[in-house]
Amino acid sequence: MIIFMLCLSIRFVEYFLIETDKTAIGENVLHKVVGIILLALVLKKINFTWGDIGFQKNGFVRGILKGLLLGSVCRSVS
Repeated sequence: MIIFMLCLSIRFVEYFLIETDKTAIGENVLHKVVGIILLALVLKKINFTWGDIGFQKNGFVRGILKGLLLGSVCRSVS
């Protein structure tokens, strides 16, 4: 819940103070990066690995490419 509230706070700053939706960056970038960093810190604190929460090393690049393709298609359609 704490991680969610921190990311929500950063999203508020991103949308209303920095207004990243009006920049080349686009919206939803800053709070997602911060969320990933927070997740990494929490995993280290509780002695978990990325694999413990479902991330796999095998097919990592392929998964990223699929995500980028899906994101690009959805953005093009919208």
